[in-house]
Amino acid sequence: MRKRLLSLGLVCTMLFAALAGCGSEPAAQDTGGGADKPAQSDTAKPAEPASTAKRVAVCLPLRDQFITTCETLTKKALEGKGYEVTVFDANGDVSAQLSQVSACAADGYDLILVMVNQIDSTAELIDAAGDTEIVFYQRGADYDALPGKSVYIGCDQADCGDLQAKYLADYCKGKGMSEIDVVLFLGTLGNDPTVRRTDAFKKGMDEAGIKVNYVFEDTADWVREKSMDKFTQFLGTGKSYDAIVCNNDDMALGCIEALVSQGASKIEVPILGVDATEGGLLAIKDGTMAFTASQNAEGLCEATAGVVDDILNGREPEGFTDCVRYIPAIGIDQANVGKYLP
Repeated sequence: MRKRLLSLGLVCTMLFAALAGCGSEPAAQDTGGGADKPAQSDTAKPAEPASTAKRVAVCLPLRDQFITTCETLTKKALEGKGYEVTVFDANGDVSAQLSQVSACAADGYDLILVMVNQIDSTAELIDAAGDTEIVFYQRGADYDALPGKSVYIGCDQADCGDLQAKYLADYCKGKGMSEIDVVLFLGTLGNDPTVRRTDAFKKGMDEAGIKVNYVFEDTADWVREKSMDKFTQFLGTGKSYDAIVCNNDDMALGCIEALVSQGASKIEVPILGVDATEGGLLAIKDGTMAFTASQNAEGLCEATAGVVDDILNGREPEGFTDCVRYIPAIGIDQANVGKYLP
């Protein structure tokens, strides 16, 4: 790992101690904005010393149901280890994420934890962090850019597509089907999870000896409403289909909503997602969704907090091969969904 700078927070702490309370307390960072604090009077009590806790910035690419779950779990795990955590949301903008990482480095954060918008921005994000520690998690990274500079921890996104293919291939074989018509909804085009999940699913079906006709394939950008709208349009064509496969649960749930809005009282085909969101798990329980591939968010975020803690305490993180550590994905259907429901 790179050489660590003395954090700005510690410098501020020593400065306040030396000045013995002179001046006003610095305003806490508020990413949502807020009114300025009034100046303290001469008779005001001395400002309390600034916190000595190390600070971690969590830079998210955007917020969907799964990423929001990871945000909550990551923040909880890091705060449980005594770190101050601030979360930043790039709203799907690669340039905004680069600016946020650069600003966090300039502001003296001890470590920056990043879910990338696009994996090809990995090297630029590392450069933007400068000498500040940077760790990538959950949404992949350009692994060639990591050695000597950073690490990645998360699910191998291909595992999710592999698990979907295994489930659907077993379903086909159980029905005596060697050919199947599939509706396929993709996440944002070019995203690492989109590419790896989709490629792995298609490869897995080929290797299982099942011929797949993709009667409809389009992106819904991870968004439930978009998949609902597009699938409703597809239903209007009257084309037949045997299964619906989605890169995430939200898009799968959007397809279910489209079917219900068209008067379906029962879902007749298997619908597959990824993420094991609460909504997805409940849909599996009630029989409207067949399968989801869990990225084991709780295990991932606990493990990520452990990696952060190791790095900030000068320990070598364990379990990495060539700067990468994978958290195994888990397949969930009606047979085991009870184990994962909240």
